[in-house]
Amino acid sequence: MEAIICTIAGIFIGLTTSWYFQIKPMADKDKLIEEQKEENLQVCSENKELRAEIEDIKFDLSVANRAIEQKDEIAKRIKVVVNSFMTQEDKLKRIKELADDYQSIN
Repeated sequence: MEAIICTIAGIFIGLTTSWYFQIKPMADKDKLIEEQKEENLQVCSENKELRAEIEDIKFDLSVANRAIEQKDEIAKRIKVVVNSFMTQEDKLKRIKELADDYQSIN
């Protein structure tokens, strides 16, 4: 009788141990998958923030480029005024207007 109980106990312990060694790796994999999902969500969030920053920088750059183009246009007009056949007073008046335009851009 004792031999039968020991045999049954041995079988039970063997089955329990084999079950543990099969379930434990699965639990570790599930934990690793969960950690990787969290890390992926964090990276996605950082990516969205960086994209928003890039869009802001692009907008700022386009505004700056527009201001530079306006200033270049004013400089061209100044050259035309200086090289034109205007009186000195008219040239000075026109240059002052263009200078005011230039300052208003800043």
